[in-house]
Amino acid sequence: PAERFDVSRAGQSQRGAFGSQQWSNGEHHGQGEEKQSPDDRPDAKFNFGRPLVKSRILIADDHAFVSWGLAKALSALENVDIVSTVSNGIEAIVEIRKTRPDCAILDYNMPGANGLEVFLESKRWSPETRFVLLTGSVSASLVKALIDAGIHGVALKDGTESEIAEIVRQVCAGKFAMGASARTLLKAD
Repeated sequence: PAERFDVSRAGQSQRGAFGSQQWSNGEHHGQGEEKQSPDDRPDAKFNFGRPLVKSRILIADDHAFVSWGLAKALSALENVDIVSTVSNGIEAIVEIRKTRPDCAILDYNMPGANGLEVFLESKRWSPETRFVLLTGSVSASLVKALIDAGIHGVALKDGTESEIAEIVRQVCAGKFAMGASARTLLKAD
């Protein structure tokens, strides 16, 4: 994945069928798309002959304002395409299976299936997707359980906009990332 990201249409969405993302121009993202090679994807840009491909991101949170705010925060990054936003764990599993995003940002506490359950089920169907778990639940045992399960990034909802955006950037770049509050929580335990 490219080192920089861009969300050019953050906050311009309307809730589509089944909670998937539909942009204001009527274009529907994430419905039946096949994973393409970086050179073939229509969002590929070229830098010195090499394509810079947008990272395709799915956001799953049962609070619409949090989803909107997260998309807005990611707009500070370049080369990001929000392919879908969903409001519960079951929708997240379905959309991850359909869209096979590069990164899925999951709330821990969602109806239907929690973020850890979504991660464990979805990695079977989309093994190349990287996952960031965003949670307001503050316990060292939860953070440890997420790390032990193999999650790629952990952020608490008390993190700053720039911290959460950086965690997503790092995870999209193939690294493990954890927010400062989660690290502090683990050290204190």
